[in-house]
Amino acid sequence: MTARYKVTVEYLGTTYKGVVYQPGLKTVSSVLQRALGQLAGPVNVKPIQWSSRTDSGVHATGNVFHVDITRVRKQGRLGSDPFRAEDIGRAVNFSLQNSSEDVQIVGIDLVPDIFHARHNAIERTYLYKLIHPLTEKSEDPQKLPRRGAWHLNQMLLNERGRSWQCPTKLDISKMREATNLLKGIHDFSSFRGSECVMKSPMRNIEEFELVSHQPISAGMLLYQPITFTIRCRSFLNKQVRNMIGSVVEVGAELMSLEDLRNLLDAKDRTLAPPPAPAHGLYLQVLLSM
Repeated sequence: MTARYKVTVEYLGTTYKGVVYQPGLKTVSSVLQRALGQLAGPVNVKPIQWSSRTDSGVHATGNVFHVDITRVRKQGRLGSDPFRAEDIGRAVNFSLQNSSEDVQIVGIDLVPDIFHARHNAIERTYLYKLIHPLTEKSEDPQKLPRRGAWHLNQMLLNERGRSWQCPTKLDISKMREATNLLKGIHDFSSFRGSECVMKSPMRNIEEFELVSHQPISAGMLLYQPITFTIRCRSFLNKQVRNMIGSVVEVGAELMSLEDLRNLLDAKDRTLAPPPAPAHGLYLQVLLSM
């Protein structure tokens, strides 16, 4: 008997070349597919179908996929009963832990075969984590990093690969104004990746919030963690990272709010600043019907 399972996973994407299967590369799909294939007894595991594809280096606390699994008895006969969902979750997590993978199942359910992880997804929420200094390393503006060079300056070792560590002090109030400007229904052509295959660039950003957290000290400097929360039914390719990249430029006073408004109206990605690094991005919640 073939059964379909809805599986929710979390992963640190630092060591994976994205989430979808790519021949010869280590991806989140490849390690999960291998672990699923090690279930007890002969099994036939169909390719994983994801609700959202995340790029190399992007993390998730709640991405969802569905997978069809068939139990096969000896002599090729089909098994009569499907695996219990919790048994699959325990077995797969055991295999992943033994392989020291940064992936684990956090929820699994047996679902009807009409369920589809991508088609049934109705809303996605991303977090973006950033850290900036509250005191500058240099008071000379000429010595501050230029556009595109920020990601070269790592400051806190325990946050490396998990947050964007911007070496420039940012203006929180200006960034909040920038996020408000990007809320709502717009043509986001200036913020879509070159590999985007979506027919329409129109998207409705239902939430784009910035929360600044309690400062932390390290060495002679104070650092402030910042979390962006962005919610939408579906996003364009690299849209979240491109929006964050522009918002941070506003906070660093490399771009004005008027520049950001003009960029949105221009509908031209070539005029936009570089995207925010992948390692600060987390797919947090994916709601399904």
